[in-house]
Amino acid sequence: MAAGHGGKRDGDPGGSAPHRQEEASVTDFVHLHNHSEYSLLDGIARIDDMASRLKELQLDSYALTDHGVMYGAMEFYTKMHKAGIKPIIGNEVYVASRRLTDKDAELDRVRYHFVLLAMNQVGYRNLMHLTSIAHTHGYYYKPRVDVEAIRKYNEGLVALTACPAGVVASRFHREGENAADTALREYLDIFGPDRLFLEIQNHGIDIEEPFRQWAADQSRHYGLRMVATNDNHYVNKSDAQPHDCVLCLRDKKLLTDTNRLKYSGPDYYIKTREEMQELFAEYPEALANTRVVADMCNLELDLEQVHFPRFTIPLEDIPKLRGWLLEHPEDAGTVGVEDPVSADELVALFNASEAEGELASTTEKQKCFDTMLRRDVYEGIVKRYGEITPELRERVEYELSVIIPKGFTTYFLICAEFCQWARSQGIPVGPGRGSAAGSVVSYALEITDLDPIHFGFYFERFLNPERIELPDVDIDFCMRRRDEVIEHVKQKYGADRTALIVTYSRLKARAVVKAVARTKGLEYQFVDRVAKEIHGLDPKLEEAVAASDELKRLIRDHDEVRELIEDAKALEGIAAHHSVHAAGVVIAPEELPNFVPVQPHKDSDLRVTQYAMDTVPYTGLVKFDFLGLRNLTIIEDTVDFIHTIGGNRDFDLRDLQDGDAETYAMLQRGDGYGVFQFEAPQVRKMLIDGRPANVLDLAAINAANRPGPIQSGNTARYLEARKKGTEAASLYPSIGEILESTGGVLLFQEQVLEIARKLGGFTLGEADVLRKAMGKKKHDVMEAQKLKFVAGARERNIAEKEVEAIWDMMAQFAAYGFNKAHSTCYSWISYQTAYLKCHYPSFFMTAMLNNFMGNSAKLAEILGQCRKMRIPVLPPSVNAGRFDFVPTSDGGIIFGLGGIKGIGEKVVLEIVDERRQGGEFKSLAGFHERMKGKGVNKKVLQGLAKAGAFDCIESDRIELLKNLDDIESYIKGPDNQISLFGEEAPPPVAGGELASRDVTPQDMAYFEKEAIG
Repeated sequence: MAAGHGGKRDGDPGGSAPHRQEEASVTDFVHLHNHSEYSLLDGIARIDDMASRLKELQLDSYALTDHGVMYGAMEFYTKMHKAGIKPIIGNEVYVASRRLTDKDAELDRVRYHFVLLAMNQVGYRNLMHLTSIAHTHGYYYKPRVDVEAIRKYNEGLVALTACPAGVVASRFHREGENAADTALREYLDIFGPDRLFLEIQNHGIDIEEPFRQWAADQSRHYGLRMVATNDNHYVNKSDAQPHDCVLCLRDKKLLTDTNRLKYSGPDYYIKTREEMQELFAEYPEALANTRVVADMCNLELDLEQVHFPRFTIPLEDIPKLRGWLLEHPEDAGTVGVEDPVSADELVALFNASEAEGELASTTEKQKCFDTMLRRDVYEGIVKRYGEITPELRERVEYELSVIIPKGFTTYFLICAEFCQWARSQGIPVGPGRGSAAGSVVSYALEITDLDPIHFGFYFERFLNPERIELPDVDIDFCMRRRDEVIEHVKQKYGADRTALIVTYSRLKARAVVKAVARTKGLEYQFVDRVAKEIHGLDPKLEEAVAASDELKRLIRDHDEVRELIEDAKALEGIAAHHSVHAAGVVIAPEELPNFVPVQPHKDSDLRVTQYAMDTVPYTGLVKFDFLGLRNLTIIEDTVDFIHTIGGNRDFDLRDLQDGDAETYAMLQRGDGYGVFQFEAPQVRKMLIDGRPANVLDLAAINAANRPGPIQSGNTARYLEARKKGTEAASLYPSIGEILESTGGVLLFQEQVLEIARKLGGFTLGEADVLRKAMGKKKHDVMEAQKLKFVAGARERNIAEKEVEAIWDMMAQFAAYGFNKAHSTCYSWISYQTAYLKCHYPSFFMTAMLNNFMGNSAKLAEILGQCRKMRIPVLPPSVNAGRFDFVPTSDGGIIFGLGGIKGIGEKVVLEIVDERRQGGEFKSLAGFHERMKGKGVNKKVLQGLAKAGAFDCIESDRIELLKNLDDIESYIKGPDNQISLFGEEAPPPVAGGELASRDVTPQDMAYFEKEAIG
């Protein structure tokens, strides 16, 4: 903590240079007040562009001070280091006018800016704490801290008083010199004269000059130093117009609007030293002091460290672990363990941990966790394989010899724990995703569910002993219940240690053109014409213009299009909004702000990191991916119907064996609708040509259905070989056996590994290094590896011409190769869905309908498939339907009322509840009376009527449809009394087109389609 500074005004403390030194020559300057695109919809400077411009200007240091956030801090740190520029991490925080918890509409809308820069790791950690507090506790229109929070977390921070909206300048402009002086002394008391700098700016704004003069006086009086800054929001001067577009986009204004926020002139860009020297010629010391600040900030982050979550073993498990050690000494092993734990040591650890109530994963106790992993793996091997053969033991020990020395023990234990917990709660877990399925350890721990030995998966593709990288295990859960698993993790490891990961929506080519056009007030039809010339899935504007003659013509012939495209290019790809990554979760060993700034999640009590998926690993926090997969939910719902409606409670999908003839016959007909990853017309045709007979065949077709193999011709060659019934069709005899199952062509990355091992004499670890180098086009690595590959092939008497051809084939393939373990695991899900569709079609299609509730277009598509499959779908009925679709025991489906557009779950539950308590509805009038006050409004009545849900009680749907415009009057007779539809008084006929003519069957069909698709 800095010593307090009372700030008495009874004399000049001396030691400060006079504020005007015209004779001084300033040759050094550092920009200390800068915003990036992560000041969302305020700054537009991309960090890569910043670095390029700084190198051009030969500026060796730069600060990042985004508004109230640290979204870009880690990206900034890593990229500036790579560019040879010193990164200074900061935050232009918002300071509440009172306490950060005060949120009064009249008193607390005012907030002030304050720049904080991290001097070292202590300051960086305190900055993360302040940023997190601002979002989690102080958010009121903006994330705010207060003076007390700054006082608590000031250590290791340099403070600048910020811009005209700053803690001092704002009071100077609004309340006068005394108020500004009071604020200045408050922060001087916290930071002292060594770490508090008076910030002055010059953007040509009238209010800036009086403050500069006052600040110079205060600088002399308090012995404070001034710093000159430019409030950079973009990189180049030419970016001023696009920046103005962004402000209009944020505020929903037009560029021509006069009553909007607009920056004064094009001066908020990265200026040269000379430009800054000219602007601050009267204050050269303020320029020189920017180097003083930069020299004070020397943050060094260890980007290689790893912080594993604090895993614990309940004390009651220690005796069990000791017992296992005594019974299975051969499984305790010494491979990868310098000093394996003994049974006696376990007792000592137990006694030492008794007071804590648990055994925590501290370094001195790590041996115990290694032993626990061994126990769980070997017990899992017995469960999976029935016995531990010498071959299995060799594979297990090899994998553990990589996992344990690299310190990954707790990672596997954590993954195993939440996977096993999910299964114990009946939450479906996928069979595997990515390369983790290549590990027999993962299989034994039930992290994955396909036997890697049986299917020929390689451990080295997952964890390579040749390089040290954290494991990356992605796990699929039932989409409906995925959040329960994350909640379990939060409860186990702590809400203050568990966080989701932020992501950003960015302005891509078409979107940015339309967005910029809106700010310019251009006609929609004209802009749409321009946007339609931007072709491709994710094109870049530069590429789109080059590819379209019409777009070139529009740019040439229309100045407004040229300006539109220029401004859009300047904004293309910038972050516009933040959201949450679909899968990523980090778990910290301590409270999160010690490692990463966080903010609240708007839909739960979880936190969200401010670093994105590609930068959060630099914090050392371990990432876990919890993905929600709809198809697992469909499978689970289908199995539930088999148990409940079908009455087959013994059915267990885990007993399913590959090779069901009827299922593969269905797939060979191209019937892939509803089958995971085999629904698209293109791949359904591939099923016909590929004639799959097992899961590996499905995996091959899955791998072949990718742009790379399709464009290279490998897909066509594979399918041709399958059609002809040819297994081995390789051009090269030396690798024929490796490519036998894929029609003689490369489809899987694992085949590259096997070729490198067989022909080049590589270990599988070396082969995977080669695969990655080829995939990333690392030519220097590839050249060295090629020499080794050619030499190894020569030793094996492979013809040089064939070796060259195989090398070229591998190099081309590596850029798009598919992981066999991932493809096979996902194809197992494909097989499960195909099996259920083949043998339990109505149950499966009902599950599909329920899992696409709310997507009317998809529901209509599925209902169309039901008709093709001759599955009867009973019409919607207020006397039979529930919210969900329900299968019948005789192969039909009862339409779910939730499938009707505009009918929410709450009102359907009210209808079902009323029907359960009062019996079936007898008349439309009775329905109306019984459902009063329960959410059944005119819109709901119309939706039910159009869908035919009242046909069971109102036989004349035509008359009902004629009166849709005033359906409630139709229900009621004269004097608002209930009518029985003509028995006492004729119903009134509403006006409108239908009332003036007969309703035709075509009208009825139209209404039904409108309501239910």
